Amino acid sequence: MHNIFISHIHQESGIANIVRQALEKEFPGKMKIFCSSDGKSIRAGDDFTEKIDEALSGCKYAIFIVGPHSETSRWINLEYGAIGMRNLKRILVREIPMVPLCHSGLTPETLKIPFSRKVAKVAGDKIQMEGLFGDVAAAIGWKKPIRPKDDLAEEIKKFEINHFPNTESGKYVQELHHVNLPVSNLKTSIDFFCDFLDFKLIERANFRFGGAWFGLPNGQHLHLVEQPGFESLNCRLPVHGDFTTPPDIHFALRVDDKKFEAYKTIVTSKLAPDRFVSQPFPDIPISQLYVLAPVEYLIEITNITPEQKQPKYISREERYHYAYWWRE
Repeated sequence: MHNIFISHIHQESGIANIVRQALEKEFPGKMKIFCSSDGKSIRAGDDFTEKIDEALSGCKYAIFIVGPHSETSRWINLEYGAIGMRNLKRILVREIPMVPLCHSGLTPETLKIPFSRKVAKVAGDKIQMEGLFGDVAAAIGWKKPIRPKDDLAEEIKKFEINHFPNTESGKYVQELHHVNLPVSNLKTSIDFFCDFLDFKLIERANFRFGGAWFGLPNGQHLHLVEQPGFESLNCRLPVHGDFTTPPDIHFALRVDDKKFEAYKTIVTSKLAPDRFVSQPFPDIPISQLYVLAPVEYLIEITNITPEQKQPKYISREERYHYAYWWRE
């Protein structure tokens, strides 16, 4: 039976597992933590809802990892509501403390409802993390003093800088929302993205010019705008094995690794051989397929993983190092 529940979304699993590991180290033998990304709380084939319900049945403390991507997440709000409903039903039993743990620029003062209703902590703050661990100790009956949390706060800060750099640089951009492409023949382009790449059309704002919007699973869009006189971009497919010629203007689509080969087969079976190239850069350890769309747009299709999608961000001092590394 789990006594600590850590609620988080996939994009912020790194913070959740840093906190989980620190709790297990602080309270050896007294801690059974439900954390969906730890590889143990939920396994392949498990019923997700049942596992969460089971974890909450013995829960004594709930921590909500709240950051740039999760504050408005449907799933984390559902888990918050589920624990809240359990607390309403508890009459003679102590309520489950529900503590939002802010990170990457969010603070208790900037939290939105429902998280703003609870006393929150800041993950990168040494004193507040010591307070959080003290509260956990009281909830599970741990009598030993809490050790200083300098190292934990620093580890969280480093993670924030590497994975959510905008919060450190003072900017406000969270993600790329959409790409807008001009096309000369809107119907031809709609057919290409629907029939060749299996894109799904979504409702579009009531503009008085031709266009189309496509929706992607993570909330991003591709927008097409009809411009009858638009000329081709004349993009070219990469040449196999050529690491010296930069690819032309393009955007990349990430496909699940397990589905990449099936999707590649679907796409290439509908295209002429001169409209695509597979694995042009064989030394790169990811799968790649480059496709030429109408008006000679270049599209990359890759199976890059979420871990590869969150690289280590470089410092201001190294700003140009990776741009021209071969000249050094």
